[in-house]
Amino acid sequence: MDDELSFGPFRLNLVRRMLLRDGLPVPLGGRALDLLCTLVAARGELVTKDVLMEQVWPGLAVEENNIQVQVSALRRALKEGGCASNCISTVPGRGYRFVIQNEGEREPMRRGNLPHPSDLLIGRGSALAELAELVLRHRLVSLVGAGGNGKTRLALQLGADLQQRFADGVWLAELAPLAKPELLGETVAAVFNLSLQGDQPAARAIGNYLGARQLLLILDNCEHMISAAARFAEAVLAACPNIRVLATSREALAIRGEYVYETPLLSVPGAGELTAGQALEHSAVQLLVARASSTPTRFTLTDVIAPTVAEICRKLDGMPLAIELAAARLRLLSPAELLAQLGN
Repeated sequence: MDDELSFGPFRLNLVRRMLLRDGLPVPLGGRALDLLCTLVAARGELVTKDVLMEQVWPGLAVEENNIQVQVSALRRALKEGGCASNCISTVPGRGYRFVIQNEGEREPMRRGNLPHPSDLLIGRGSALAELAELVLRHRLVSLVGAGGNGKTRLALQLGADLQQRFADGVWLAELAPLAKPELLGETVAAVFNLSLQGDQPAARAIGNYLGARQLLLILDNCEHMISAAARFAEAVLAACPNIRVLATSREALAIRGEYVYETPLLSVPGAGELTAGQALEHSAVQLLVARASSTPTRFTLTDVIAPTVAEICRKLDGMPLAIELAAARLRLLSPAELLAQLGN
């Protein structure tokens, strides 16, 4: 990050901790200035409330509404100086993001906000191929299934694979942290650095902003606000002809035009004797071995333990999250010991 940043008529010097407008100092309180410097230094990335507390009020126990007070003061000062009112966007329940944008300018659309996966997706080649075809054919596809069956990971990989197929990228809205359905619209708006103004419904404001852009929007973990997610998806799809929505949920949104895809579990070997090679033909075993092999104990599948490993995968029903957790325990337990403990 440079020591000085210019936006609109403002210049912010991070070393001298001074905000200038047309060369003259802008009267800001010390806390507001510290908060602005913290947000700007993040280069457009989300800054959580906890980080802001640590940076702006180090060593002090203060109420969370202090952040809101300082953000309001900053927005007022920047707007009066000629910057857009949404240059500091709120991510409900999480934190804030600073976006350089002047009034009357349309912020260039980034190519997406997908996180970089920390590990390789195992055993999902067929599902990814099916889903890619479905998403390109249907405007709304819902990945449904029980918790822990890998819906989110599958959706993120699909989004990464399809990134180049959408001119304006692939975007992720994480709904799991939201406690109230009313926050859904604000959360999606924050994904696009869009601040909602007045009483305009969120879906309408987002629809107006996105317009004819071509993108894929992933609504992740809709199950605790199905009705709100359904209404939102329906409204945005109606307003934006080139948008596609991929939803992950434990149940379908149940709206017109939705294609429901049952997220498959990983394949597991049948009962009976089998070799390591035969066991590794099944995606559940592939995942367990891949994750366990990355531990310091460097787990290796042999013909001797292959039947036990296969039994572990069967008892876990090919559920990806359960297999990931089981693999982590193989750094301390043998496969036989792990199998014996699964009943607990």
